[in-house]
Amino acid sequence: MARRLPPLGITGAEVLTDGRLTRQAIGLAHGQFVRAPDAALDLSGYYVLPGAIDLDLALGAATTDARVLLTALDLAAARAGVTTSWLSVDLGAGLGSAERLLAAMTARRAGLTDLRARLDVSLGDAREAEALSRLIETHAIGYGSIAAAPFGPAPGKSGLPEDFRNICTLAEVFDRLGALWTAEGGSEVDGWERFRMLGARACERPASRAVAAAAQAMDCPVIASAGALLAGDAAVKDILREGLAT
Repeated sequence: MARRLPPLGITGAEVLTDGRLTRQAIGLAHGQFVRAPDAALDLSGYYVLPGAIDLDLALGAATTDARVLLTALDLAAARAGVTTSWLSVDLGAGLGSAERLLAAMTARRAGLTDLRARLDVSLGDAREAEALSRLIETHAIGYGSIAAAPFGPAPGKSGLPEDFRNICTLAEVFDRLGALWTAEGGSEVDGWERFRMLGARACERPASRAVAAAAQAMDCPVIASAGALLAGDAAVKDILREGLAT
């Protein structure tokens, strides 16, 4: 659990509450806004915001020491106003690398932020279903994503195409162990609809407006990428402009 600051009074700052910015005196105690005390810190020219949640914290610069990496990520998140974040653990770097990082996270003491793990997999990782199950169970991972990819032909009499069998395998692993999973990326509506049919709980970083619209029509949360928006991604701009992101 993240450490909390002692009770603090603030004046002069613009405070975000109930979706609006207003200049008001407030107090902070036990992680919540409270009535402002008599003694307060003047933060004119600054903003006070609730703690941000980062659903996809990237590893950044590689290092062989997982403890050093986690400490640096924790500090960077705190400086950015993030109180809870999910560190993206990608199996693409190898099972051994993922296991070492997850073990370091499990052994980690409380830091400045609440740092959790999310497991990002691709369809090819279905070959490692047993090892994937072990990672989720051992490290109590409750959140993961499956990279959306173009599907083969729809299942028919000729049998299930390999990519469809792989997504079924990965979905079964997450579902059996009680981990929420999302479909990440993807630009084809048909592909997204099959992910949703198999149990995807959210549409994460869709690569087209059409996929975001299809997800919203199916009452599924759409998670857009702040990084892509800042980089000028046209699809993300369209998704946000039309109110398709959750």
